[in-house]
Amino acid sequence: MENSFQDTLNNLKAHLALGIKESCITTDLRIYNVANGIHDIIILNRLHGDAVRDALPKIFDKSIKESIDLGCDLSIIVKGLMLGAFRGSPFVRDDANKKLQTLIELNLRNVLLHKGEIKDAVQGILAATLIISNQFKLDAHQGLTKAKEVIIAFVQKEDPKILDKIKESLAQDL
Repeated sequence: MENSFQDTLNNLKAHLALGIKESCITTDLRIYNVANGIHDIIILNRLHGDAVRDALPKIFDKSIKESIDLGCDLSIIVKGLMLGAFRGSPFVRDDANKKLQTLIELNLRNVLLHKGEIKDAVQGILAATLIISNQFKLDAHQGLTKAKEVIIAFVQKEDPKILDKIKESLAQDL
């Protein structure tokens, strides 16, 4: 069981790091350092733990915090984390809508927690949603609509004072 957990975790980390690197069209070494740092994040195996469920919150938290601290473009990091999570885990692909919601909330929660630019995260979420929809043969319009609903509901619940700004940004992006 330990090997299965570790193999799944290593596969997930590789996909998350690659997702970030693929999302970066520049040679911004800060972003590559964040991506490479994913491999160094330690995730302890809990008894009967699920590597994906246990690892994603910690990896997203550390990657987003480091990105904000380094002044990286959050849209790239968020997009890469979402792409990597979908590619790296069959568990995520099985229930795309539910997992999309979880990944969006996980990204937004960490961006707000670490005081990052929420509009950049929204851009990354929307870009990732389009790519995920295309790669996994999902309806892109439905995916974007779902992403927009999740973003609005999350912001309304967690930080309502920025809701109008987010709605305005979503109207421009969609």
